[in-house]
Amino acid sequence: MEDAEVRADEAVIIKSVSRARNPSWSASQDGRPGLMKFGVKGRHRVDHRLWKIILEGPQFPTTTSAEGVVSLKPEASWTEEDKKKVELNAKAVNLLNCVISFEEYRRVSRCTTAKRIRDKLQITHVGTTLVKKTRIDMLNKVYEMFSMKEAELIDEMFERFNIIIIGLDAMKITYPDSVLVRRVLRCLTKE
Repeated sequence: MEDAEVRADEAVIIKSVSRARNPSWSASQDGRPGLMKFGVKGRHRVDHRLWKIILEGPQFPTTTSAEGVVSLKPEASWTEEDKKKVELNAKAVNLLNCVISFEEYRRVSRCTTAKRIRDKLQITHVGTTLVKKTRIDMLNKVYEMFSMKEAELIDEMFERFNIIIIGLDAMKITYPDSVLVRRVLRCLTKE
């Protein structure tokens, strides 16, 4: 029965890592959200201003009344600098929409700022601390119980193993290559 549970957990993990979960999503070392640093910041060499908008949110043009009330400035009175600030958010939203899958886009299509998109995807992929700990425990269990299936080709087995390792890497759990090689060798069948 326990073996069947592990295989079911493994199937869920493999399905989620390979289709819905992007392993590039992870928290940064200092605990702040890391948002696809490899995917967005690495591959696309994002303008620092765009990255700041993704992390901190846009700066919409505002005006302060005599009573000290801050409100959005009417579009007709925007300066060129105000327009550039608004355009930066639009560029950041567009950038994020370009690097996510259609499935992810459906989740965030109603978000109006890059920060909201980021926050929503951050919760989806990294989750809360409790979700992250649960995911790590589940991945570790699948890693420990990993074995070659009957009549499975080595390439297929290795692909399943890599998906588990990619998931662990995304959660900042790493094993030395020598440990991974021994783990794979132990699970090979005599066939």
